[in-house]
Amino acid sequence: MRLAPFALSADLVTLCLPLSRQLSPADLAYQESLVHERENEIREIETGIHELNEIFRDLGTLVQEQGGMLGALPEFAPIEAGN
Repeated sequence: MRLAPFALSADLVTLCLPLSRQLSPADLAYQESLVHERENEIREIETGIHELNEIFRDLGTLVQEQGGMLGALPEFAPIEAGN
């Protein structure tokens, strides 16, 4: 399931509007840059999670295929009793 992107920076600026009146323009610009940086990091984490999901799906497929091969192993290599 893919989540819709969110406008973190716009929401945060709206929530912090009273605070922004107390910050200097330089401080406000710094805070906005932090918000953008965090937003980018969150997107990178999201991408990593999607990649990890794909790895686990591939691993599940491999386990399922090899499980079938293991089930057929006794047919190809009969085990003698007493050895």
